[in-house]
Amino acid sequence: MPSPRITVADLDAHIQRVGEAHGIERIGGRRAIAYRRGPAGRRRLGIRIPPIRSQVTYAVALHELGHLLGPGRSGTRLEKEAAAWRWALANSIVELSDHARRSAGRRLRSYVL
Repeated sequence: MPSPRITVADLDAHIQRVGEAHGIERIGGRRAIAYRRGPAGRRRLGIRIPPIRSQVTYAVALHELGHLLGPGRSGTRLEKEAAAWRWALANSIVELSDHARRSAGRRLRSYVL
């Protein structure tokens, strides 16, 4: 029996559910970023991400969530980026396409070059 097809709407809903479950604010924006705002003890967590339109933008959104939820939040920038990508891959609800994986690899390599 074939597995049900996961749509872009399903991917978007997954990002929304994970964010809501952890009290993470989600705002739209062209450049993706994870942030912490406010004084210690009352800090608000959030991500700014482009609209989820493909597996690539879904992976980017998961990566930003990984900065806030995953392990490896200390260390060098490269270590933090790699940890966020590992978290994204481990928490994806789909097997990411080769295109999405190559895009993640290019983004990670940009921190090395």
